[in-house]
Amino acid sequence: MAPSIPNDIYQYSTFSALLKCFNLGQPLTSDLTTHGTFGVGVYEDGSLMNLLSSTAYLIKESGTSCPAPANERLAFAMVTLFEPTHALGLPAISMQDLIEGVEKKELGDARAVNSLVSFRVETEFKEIEIEVPERMQTIYGVRGTVFGFVVPGWMKDICGPRMHAHFLQREGEEGDRAGGRVVDFETKGACKVKMAKCGRFHLGFPQGAEWEDVRL
Repeated sequence: MAPSIPNDIYQYSTFSALLKCFNLGQPLTSDLTTHGTFGVGVYEDGSLMNLLSSTAYLIKESGTSCPAPANERLAFAMVTLFEPTHALGLPAISMQDLIEGVEKKELGDARAVNSLVSFRVETEFKEIEIEVPERMQTIYGVRGTVFGFVVPGWMKDICGPRMHAHFLQREGEEGDRAGGRVVDFETKGACKVKMAKCGRFHLGFPQGAEWEDVRL
């Protein structure tokens, strides 16, 4: 795979394959930081992965997190060497507000319509709805980080939904650190969204007969 370039996105497998239950992994957790500092992923058993500041976290079925095992394989992963180039200051926002905000013409070349854009929101959330394996849960009054990717419509089968992001509760909050795939959120107050537009997209294909048997 090519050397990492800031804000390029490196992906293994496709989201449509994941939805077809193709879960044979290839990259290890320990491989991720070769190509990125932030990212999202799914392990072979369906557990979620958050990569924040070069540290990988496993999101358990309980919706809590722990350090990710270095030798576990990922069935899907998107990572980037995140170096934000733009910041979008917004009042209290929901996920839909963010989706609409990154498309505004006022952003010029930074807006996310047909290109992949990585983003990070670190703030206090009034509420956040997350998905963990086989269930949803809503958390109220929590500080943490949402990191993910704004995906153009033409790439949804490759990269996932329009807003493909994971949440991780801030370290030091009471109880176990919660995490999961973001379904919706509302911030408690004004926040800053840090963004970086992807210049190149690198896709690694799974290998083997099982991959060729998947009907995508």
